[in-house]
Amino acid sequence: MAKAAGIPGAAVLVLLHYMAWKARSPTFQLSNALLTKYGIDRKVKYRVLAHLEAAGQIKIERRGPKKAPVVTLLTPP
Repeated sequence: MAKAAGIPGAAVLVLLHYMAWKARSPTFQLSNALLTKYGIDRKVKYRVLAHLEAAGQIKIERRGPKKAPVVTLLTPP
């Protein structure tokens, strides 16, 4: 619905909270494959993650090329 509304960044936010719930932890890996499944481009992912990190909402552990980043939500869902 977020993509149809022209707000793909909102879909990334929903997936962040879904992944935290699924992992039962605020820390989890966020792969491009998961986002592709929902029609979200990796560039949107990186843009949203950069904005959230700059705002102090998440922490990102970048593990190198071709590795999914490890995201930690710093605010409650």
